[in-house]
Order: sequence, then C-alpha cells, then structure tokens
Amino acid sequence: MSKVITLPAYDWKPRPDQREVWAALMDPNIDTVVINAHRRYGKDALAMQAMTINAMQRVGSYLYALPQYSQARRSIYEGLNARTGRTRINDCFPSEIIKRRDDKSMLLQLANESTFQLVGSDQPDSLVGAGIVGYVASEAALSNPAAFSLIRPMLLETKGKSIHISSPRGKNHFYKLYQSHASNPRSYVATFSAEDTGVFTAEQLKAERHAYIQEHGVAFGESLFKQEYLADWNAAVVGGVWTA
Repeated sequence: MSKVITLPAYDWKPRPDQREVWAALMDPNIDTVVINAHRRYGKDALAMQAMTINAMQRVGSYLYALPQYSQARRSIYEGLNARTGRTRINDCFPSEIIKRRDDKSMLLQLANESTFQLVGSDQPDSLVGAGIVGYVASEAALSNPAAFSLIRPMLLETKGKSIHISSPRGKNHFYKLYQSHASNPRSYVATFSAEDTGVFTAEQLKAERHAYIQEHGVAFGESLFKQEYLADWNAAVVGGVWTA
C-alpha cells in the first residue's frame, strides 16, 4: 500500500505572522507575491513549501533562483536545517514525491511529472525554457533583474505565479518591483520588520543594534541594523547589488 503524504511535509506550518503571506501564496487569483522582510523571517521556507504544493497541484516546470548558482547549491540544495537535520530542499520535498533527482543540475522530477530546479540569476540565459509555471526569486534585491525579465513572458503565457522574497538593498530594482505591484489586485506585497513579527525579542534587537554600532560605527551600524532587521527601504545601501 502506498504511503499517504500530506503537504506541507513533516508537520510544517506557517507562524501566525506568516499566515496572511501563506494565504496569498496559496491563492490562485494572486499571480505575483513580493515580500520585503527582515533576516530570519523564514522567507525561503514559505516560498519553498508553497512551490512544493503548487508543483504537486499543477504539472509544469518550477524554477527557484538565487542570485548566484553556487549559492543555490550551498544554501538550499546542500544546506542543512539545524532544527530538522535535513537539507532545506528535503524539508519541503519528501522522498515519496520525488520520481527522479539530478544532483548535478539540482533538478527534481516529481511523482506527477512536474519539475523543480534550483538556478542562479547570474546565468539568466540558461533560464529560458518552455512550460515554466512557477518562479521564485530569493534574495531578489541582490539578483540580476534580467533573469525575471526573461521569465515574465513565459509566466504570462502559462498564467503562472512568481514569488519575490528579499531583505532590502535600498531603492533598487526590487523596490521598484514592490512599488509597481502595490496597487495590483492580482498581486500581494508586504513588508515585515523584526519589531513586528516576534522572531526576536525586544532585548535581542536592542543588543543587536548596539553591537552593530559598536562594530561598524554609528552611521554604518545603524544603517546595517535597519536594513537587516527592520527591512527599511531608506537605510543606506550595504553590500553590492545589481543595478536596474
């Protein structure tokens, strides 16, 4: 007898502060989701779990892009979740729903023939292909915007869904994307600060702000804290980005 698999796997559930995002990810009437959120909000867990369900519900090709191809392998395909002891991809795709796995190309063929593949926005020309119905841009503020530009026509044709998740890097292409979808009834956009989600305590945030300032000086330390923990678009840009 075949084993019944319930998704999301391993009893994963969105936290209370993530439920509205999860509802948008599951809503077939929402075709674009843009989330600007603080570090450790759980952006990848939300997007990966949503992609798993979407891929099992609708047969097609699904791409999950990080800024760099090597980063996709390191952080998602091979990266371990310290809480579960599984790789982050195995947290979402249990072996029972995987028909074939290609470790070299980081591609999963699922039991219903859908495919899920980890890719890098640093190789945008490699992303062009038929049948793409789902696309995630993880760390979208650091991604090459040309990658999504090539994906958009395919998603439009297939009536697919795109998910863009990131912490901010100033008002760059990710900010422009966020703003362009803010009033679109078929889009969901939201910003989440660590002061609002409860992932960190007030004491932890106070200590982190103090440590950043001590280590980097008042101006740079405060900007870094606002960028990483408060998801502040107006914080001075810290780190390199792709230009729009």
